[in-house]
Amino acid sequence: MTPQFDFLGVPVSDMARSVAFYRLLGLDFPEGAENEAHVEAPLPGGMRYALVCAGLAFGWLTWTLWVAAAMSVLAVVVRTSQVAREERA
Repeated sequence: MTPQFDFLGVPVSDMARSVAFYRLLGLDFPEGAENEAHVEAPLPGGMRYALVCAGLAFGWLTWTLWVAAAMSVLAVVVRTSQVAREERA
């Protein structure tokens, strides 16, 4: 069985502003998400896009580490998506 990514979490410092921004981009966060420390929106294909309040959940990591980690995760997700497309072709 091939691993399938179904979750991508992004640390944010201001949940209300982040939810408002991503809603403008078309993500469907639940009502009241602005007041939560962790929220998820479904993406096409079954993936979930999550916003996590960095101050509450991950205060012990610096933003530099988060940016490096997010870039690494994004690269893996993109690469895995490309491989999956090639396998289907």
